[in-house]
Amino acid sequence: MDWVSFDITAPVAKQNFLNSYFEAAKYAFTQHNIRVGFLTTGLVPINHHIMPTPSGSRDIKKVIRGHRQNLSHVDHARIKLLGKAGKALDVRNVQIASLQAENHRVRQELKARKVVRRRAVKFDANETFANIEDIHSSQEEARGAMQEDDDVIVVQG
Repeated sequence: MDWVSFDITAPVAKQNFLNSYFEAAKYAFTQHNIRVGFLTTGLVPINHHIMPTPSGSRDIKKVIRGHRQNLSHVDHARIKLLGKAGKALDVRNVQIASLQAENHRVRQELKARKVVRRRAVKFDANETFANIEDIHSSQEEARGAMQEDDDVIVVQG
């Protein structure tokens, strides 16, 4: 690979970057470098298939008890830090549980206070209008009243 052709202003194609990264990774990520890195930092790689992410102090204490021989080179301060992390997890778990209970209570209260929507009364529009029989009887009454008015003589004075 021609590294001289790459300068700070030249755009690097994705493929060139990936090829360069792959070549560097072959030399950097060796078993020896990985083991020395863990040993130097005091971290112990954990098989996540055997032990899942801890959810509280009990899980962390179980891991510490199970890996005492592997943690012999780890100083007391780091083990104490793991204990404090477990305590912090316990506090968060209590907070989460109380918030979930409060959330449930508020949802139930909201459900109880929810206004039941009124339904519109369905009515037959034809019932609000007069039917044909009513119209005929009204017309008959009007004709009868008009005939009575014809018999009356109005005197203006």
